[in-house]
Amino acid sequence: MDGVLVNSWIYDKATIIKPWAAEWKEKKGSNPTVEQIRTKAEKHPLSKYVLNVSLDWLRALEIERVALANLPQEVDVRAQTSHSPTRLLRQSEQRHLAIIAKWKNDGKWPIKNNRVATFANDTELNKLRKFKTTLVKHNCIAHPKTGKNKRGVQTCPLCSIQGRDSQSRFGCELCGVSLCTSKKFSFETSCFEAWHTVPDLEAERKLRQSVVASAAKNPKLSGKKRKAPNLEEREASDIALATAPPLGSPVQTPKRRTRSQKTAEV
Repeated sequence: MDGVLVNSWIYDKATIIKPWAAEWKEKKGSNPTVEQIRTKAEKHPLSKYVLNVSLDWLRALEIERVALANLPQEVDVRAQTSHSPTRLLRQSEQRHLAIIAKWKNDGKWPIKNNRVATFANDTELNKLRKFKTTLVKHNCIAHPKTGKNKRGVQTCPLCSIQGRDSQSRFGCELCGVSLCTSKKFSFETSCFEAWHTVPDLEAERKLRQSVVASAAKNPKLSGKKRKAPNLEEREASDIALATAPPLGSPVQTPKRRTRSQKTAEV
């Protein structure tokens, strides 16, 4: 801190002495001597510079305080963050965070049933899913693995249909909803992106579920494994081929003949 202050003090003196030296040369036709420059610099000591800087900071804080007092709808309090201690938390961000706090106090958060309908029909939650700032973010996080959920997957509410749940290992940290992060069935956006951008959430769910339902009828698109064929329903020729022994017999290697100990002695 001392080094930064001294360097800024030297720079401040240079901004004063340089114009003075230029004016001196213009009037007298020659540059000032080193002694004259030192005399001029001594009139701006470090103590005086520290006093002036402190007063400038106090004036700036007072101006900012007055500005904040006259803008109650824009900013409310200062948020202490790791990036900047003077970052401002807007009242709109506080209101959206208060929505989650209210649902948590009522024991209804995160929402487990009818998530799409709840977010779509509740005005505050519908705004929350589309609200995003530098401080309030919809971070994509992985679900924790537990004893009951060893894979760490949950059902996606946008593209899951009855009898064919779409499982995802990721979800929105702010909304508390599991969502698919990959673009399925040629959709331009993933379920995670659609959840935070589409205006009508229920209409988006119906669209995605209809596509998933039509794809489920096609085994190639549904992703379901085909059942193994039943041996009894196969033709007799197939059964004969499957149960017949191999055509070739195993090759027997001849035993290696060794000379007897008596022959070896001779």
